[in-house]
Amino acid sequence: MSHSEWADQLGSRHTDLTKQQLIRSPGFEVLHPTGTLRVDTFRVVLKRTGWHVTHQPRRWIGMGEADPFTLRKKSLELNFICDQRYHRFVRYRWLAEGPSPDLEGATWADLDRRGRLLIARAGRVFIWRGGQEAELADLNADQPPRPAQPA
Repeated sequence: MSHSEWADQLGSRHTDLTKQQLIRSPGFEVLHPTGTLRVDTFRVVLKRTGWHVTHQPRRWIGMGEADPFTLRKKSLELNFICDQRYHRFVRYRWLAEGPSPDLEGATWADLDRRGRLLIARAGRVFIWRGGQEAELADLNADQPPRPAQPA
């Protein structure tokens, strides 16, 4: 008897469920986010890591920089912006007194558990502490090769 035949017989002896019922358990249902469910899920996840909503737009799409979805974590502000052409982008701002880190072009920024600002920009990760920015890692060499562009 082959392994798969043995497994089929073993399964049929211990349960009356079909293979599909075993694979797709009736106790769980995968929901694809629609409407505000996407935003609500996103908000819950960010709240667990210390972010708090400070502004919600009147409309989610097309308001641009005039009405962003804004979150804040201590002195770091995060704006999610969607313009009228449905282009989405993020913008970070540092709100503390004193010298400000360079957040222009940052693709990601957050505070670590010690409250230090980490910034990802142009394939590099930086840390901002004591008014100085220091590079932690350059990840540019780890990029997969890109296919050649047609001439």
